[in-house]
Amino acid sequence: MRRFAVPRPAAIPRSTAMPIIDVSLLSGRRREDLQRLIHALHETTVRVLDAPPESIKVLIREIPAEHWGSGGITMAEKRAAAQRHRPDPAGRPNPVGESGDGAR
Repeated sequence: MRRFAVPRPAAIPRSTAMPIIDVSLLSGRRREDLQRLIHALHETTVRVLDAPPESIKVLIREIPAEHWGSGGITMAEKRAAAQRHRPDPAGRPNPVGESGDGAR
């Protein structure tokens, strides 16, 4: 069996590193939480990749629940279904109608 040497990629010079971190999340999170996420991703990238701090870009894309599908239905539909089936802690009837939007 012949073995061939696999060339290793050349190290990327620190000055040319330009990481872009693109995160997609359902909308609705607090501004402070998004700022903490951006900071944590930035600091981790500096540490792990030794990238120049000024070169790191973090993009947060907030997607409305009506525009995020999983399993053939939107996250808005999943949330509405979960709300309809959630028991009221005080034992009162659930005020959400069958449509899930408060209509009866």
